[in-house]
Amino acid sequence: MKMNRNSSRTNMLRLLKVIFSYKRLHFIASLFMIGNSVSLLVLPFLTMRIIDSAIQEHNVDQLVQYIILYLSISIVQGGCKLMSDYTYSIIGKKIVFDLRLKIVKHLQKLTGKFHANAKAGEIIAVINNDTSMVENLSTSMIFSTVSEICTAIGVFIYLLYMQPDLLLFTILLQPILFVSQHWFNKKIVSMNNEYRDLFGQFIVHIQELIPSIIPIAILKGRKYFLTRFIQTGKNILRKGTKLEVLFSANMVVTSLISSLTTVLILGYGGFKVIDGALTIGGLIAFLQYSQKLLGPIIQMVQINMKYQQSVVSVDRIFNLLDEPIDISQDNRGYSADIKGDIEFRDVSFSYDGNKSVLNGLNLVCGKGSINALVGESGSGKSTLINLLMRFWETDEGEILLDGVNIKEFNLAYLRKSITVVSQDVFLFNDTIYNNILLDKTGVTEQQLIQAAKAADIYDYINLLPDGFHTVIGDRGVKLSGGQKQRIALARAILQDSPILILDEATSALDNITESLINENLRLFLSNKTVIIIAHRLSTVENADQIFVMREGRVIECGTHAELLHSGEYYYNLYSTNVEMKQIHQTLSLSES
Repeated sequence: MKMNRNSSRTNMLRLLKVIFSYKRLHFIASLFMIGNSVSLLVLPFLTMRIIDSAIQEHNVDQLVQYIILYLSISIVQGGCKLMSDYTYSIIGKKIVFDLRLKIVKHLQKLTGKFHANAKAGEIIAVINNDTSMVENLSTSMIFSTVSEICTAIGVFIYLLYMQPDLLLFTILLQPILFVSQHWFNKKIVSMNNEYRDLFGQFIVHIQELIPSIIPIAILKGRKYFLTRFIQTGKNILRKGTKLEVLFSANMVVTSLISSLTTVLILGYGGFKVIDGALTIGGLIAFLQYSQKLLGPIIQMVQINMKYQQSVVSVDRIFNLLDEPIDISQDNRGYSADIKGDIEFRDVSFSYDGNKSVLNGLNLVCGKGSINALVGESGSGKSTLINLLMRFWETDEGEILLDGVNIKEFNLAYLRKSITVVSQDVFLFNDTIYNNILLDKTGVTEQQLIQAAKAADIYDYINLLPDGFHTVIGDRGVKLSGGQKQRIALARAILQDSPILILDEATSALDNITESLINENLRLFLSNKTVIIIAHRLSTVENADQIFVMREGRVIECGTHAELLHSGEYYYNLYSTNVEMKQIHQTLSLSES
């Protein structure tokens, strides 16, 4: 999304508010920066005094005094610069951390609609690259600009008083420097933005690859991935090379103009020394001061270039932070104890606004009941869970929990009251212990072991050298699909939420293990409202009620026996399911 100038200015003002939230640290850093600037202004004057007074007059005592003074001021200058840089570094890192934390918290509040369309690689680039880009802008760049301007004004006034004719030679080539810097800045900023967009694409490719190396190999998608990766890499190579050449050319032109200025000062100043109108010390001091005049001018031009680059990053950061939160998240919302009565009343929903996934759906799950949702893929089963958790909002109708519309609940409390175990289990790159507990506190070792045993994962954990403290890798890569699901089930048992949703939660388990776990879970499921989503219909045979879904509606409802007796859609689904099960068993016997 492109930002106009007013929007960019507004975003920059918002960033300044973040920057100036650290007033005390800025004050301390500014004091050290002033000390550094004043010290640098004094040193050329001392150089002149050493040459013209001490050396010319052969005064050894005075020479020693000036040298000691010069060294002392140099140490003070170095100490001030070190402390200034250190303080600004603290400020910069704090600001970057604050921005990243704000982005992460905001992302967690955004709806499934945003995350379904967002590119993870581009978001990573904003969190990583764009926040880093504004670090310099947010710290020493702003305050060093003020310092450099003040230094340049002070030097200009002093040089005007000291040698006005030499000053003319100093500023003679400055218009050329400004014009060249302006041209280079426009080119560099434009090309840097293009490079950043390409790098964002590169991050997207990497983000796709890292967690999916094995699936890509299974799919025989290696060539397809490499084709896209190499093409983007080549584009980055070409654009990056051009960018580096521009940077180098800019430095060469700047250095050349600086050298020509030095030659003019030495040439004209040399004639003045020969004529006796200027001392050697005065010429050297003037040359040092002129560099301090040119330095700020060059640095201010470069700061402007960095500013233009940072504006784009600032806009991207606040564009992301300004993504609308479509779901109300009133922290003062309803948070009474949830019993578990769930009702979907005339609910309609579409992900894209065109194709309906749910069409006037009605469904009631009583407190403490075990309910099953079955149907073909795409019938809307998992969508019900997304709506109940409020990752999306309903287009029509309402969802009631204990007779209260879920929109009236405190969102964090609502989600904490519902535990979901899905087919695609997410595990952190951490220990089994931490993955089971997450943020659950007050859990005893006995409770942890009981949960692991109920999920039939305890024996496996005991065989590991580090037991519960075994690190399982990124997304649990060191575990099988069944082991991941059993850890997720143990986690769900300890969460002890009033509502438990099992979305193909045992799909990676064999029938014997699934039956064992189901038997173990019965003890923990008492007084909980359970919703089971399954394609394997043997999983739902003991449910209190089974909802049969088709094309976004509930077309049948009843117990397993009642639905079989009716001989309708569920009967056909179950018959097909049983036939496939028998085929698989026959194949297994023949292979053995």
